[in-house]
Amino acid sequence: MTSFKRRLAELFKQSPELLALKQLFQKNQTNAWLVGGCLRDLVLSRPVVDLDISVDKDPTSLAQAWAEENNGRWFWLDKERLQSRVLLANQMTVDFVPLRAATIGGDQILRDFTVNSLALPLSDNQSQQELLDPLDGLADIDKRSLRFCSSRSIADDPLRMLKGIRHAVTLQMELSQQALQQIKAESVDIHNIAAERIRDELGQILLADAPELGFELMLGTGLLQVLFGPADRSWSSADSFSELQLLQRRMSEWAADESSESTINEPYSSQSLFLLATFFRSYQPINLPDILHSKLRLSRQQQRIVLSLQQEPDSQWLAQTLKVASVRQKALLVEALGYFPTEQLIYWSIYRQLIPREMVYDLLGAYQSQQQLGRVSDLLDGNMLSDILHGSGKEIGFWQQRIKLAELDGVIDDSASAINWLKSQLSN
Repeated sequence: MTSFKRRLAELFKQSPELLALKQLFQKNQTNAWLVGGCLRDLVLSRPVVDLDISVDKDPTSLAQAWAEENNGRWFWLDKERLQSRVLLANQMTVDFVPLRAATIGGDQILRDFTVNSLALPLSDNQSQQELLDPLDGLADIDKRSLRFCSSRSIADDPLRMLKGIRHAVTLQMELSQQALQQIKAESVDIHNIAAERIRDELGQILLADAPELGFELMLGTGLLQVLFGPADRSWSSADSFSELQLLQRRMSEWAADESSESTINEPYSSQSLFLLATFFRSYQPINLPDILHSKLRLSRQQQRIVLSLQQEPDSQWLAQTLKVASVRQKALLVEALGYFPTEQLIYWSIYRQLIPREMVYDLLGAYQSQQQLGRVSDLLDGNMLSDILHGSGKEIGFWQQRIKLAELDGVIDDSASAINWLKSQLSN
């Protein structure tokens, strides 16, 4: 425990606002405890950026006063439950919640996992502070074992099943056999959780170094089938998880070579969406659009990215990558991919390695240079086409698309040749 106390002292030294918070509690004769994951991470020598504080009364006014005195920003997390958060200038977040029971001991039993059940009194004398550990959380941290605090842990919040899997893959811990059995027995209760909360937990699993282990645990506990329905009959879990592992490795190699927006380390950045799309490509659920919208509550953009990656470019498109020569042709080839062509190019280059990375840079550079209002400009604008078509029965958009395809094939290369080509098409 000596090393723990040293790290605790360093935490308060680096964030003097926390010392001011202790003094505020003492001045107001308020009992408060550091609880949860921050203590677990201090024991594990992991970085601590989020603190949880339980208070024996409504903590709102004290949290607001502390935020104001220390240039922090206070806001509600759950007004009904009197839970609020303060974001400090150093980006540390501190969550304030009332005790869930009459005593801190009762509060600890109501927590999710024993490794998160530790509590530390914010007493006057820091050297005399001792961890409260009635559920042997320290021993479980040492064994890297995840045990639920009680038989009611899942019933109190079914999201804890998915949170346990997230802890397993992000903290390199193992769910105990008892915990696995509890999840298997109660997996159907995940339906009682808001889709947004499920989305956020799954997003953290996708960010792990080995996200395939999270999907493997979801399969073994039944959560995968409950969340996404039955897999296609051709689905091989071993092959699917191997693909996730391979993609994760290749994305890490890509990120190591360059700084790219596709490697932003936050839930449902491009990396996470690539992994999710790869999983669904093999799992092939019955109604993927509904899963993305209703069960995961992804944004419209995120949904479209995942859906756009379900079909890889056809052989004709790939053959054209070797033929296009002009900047405009390259831009048109990228545009021909449809929704989110930038993400598609990067994905297929990393995942299937269908396109050399140098070619990806070349194509994307051409596409970005030729874009106007999100698309490659047309050789013939609407007014020019209208004068030529004279009510031919085809829409202007139809002919603009045909002209772009003819450009890709090298049949036309400027507005004059486009006019001649169009007139020949109309005369046939």
